[in-house]
Amino acid sequence: IRRPLAIFCAAGFAFSLTACGNATETGLENVIESETGGDVDVDLDGDDGVSIQTEDGSFSSGATTELPEEWPGDVPKPDGLAITSAAVIGSGTERAINVTGTVDDEGFVESYGSALEAAGFNEDSTFGSDGTISNVYPNDNFTVGVVYAGDQSENQVNLSVYSDS
Repeated sequence: IRRPLAIFCAAGFAFSLTACGNATETGLENVIESETGGDVDVDLDGDDGVSIQTEDGSFSSGATTELPEEWPGDVPKPDGLAITSAAVIGSGTERAINVTGTVDDEGFVESYGSALEAAGFNEDSTFGSDGTISNVYPNDNFTVGVVYAGDQSENQVNLSVYSDS
């Protein structure tokens, strides 16, 4: 557990240094490699994004307006979600994808839930309280979590897709 913890702590730290360039990338790689004993490649893209590749897996995160290229083809795209950020963690065939954005209203949750069910997902659980909705939809390959938090200025949605393999 020490290796992933060191990698993800460094990833969080890297967000604050994305404007610093190659010297920062090299420094982060050296710190992570000395803590984990493994080979690490850090890429700070300058747009508040970071990616880390190791022999055990990968992590990438940053501000974006698009779904990550790793988004599974059999998970419906979230129509109506104005994406603001995304993160992908992977190791082998396992992936966890997290996408955050804003929507017009809580109707997005029902609409996206219907799209998931039409694609073969089943609503496994649902919870709602004081402007917050949390639903989980599994199928044979993936579990999709939909969390909606509405308030008077923005309606935030967080989508999480986990591979079940």
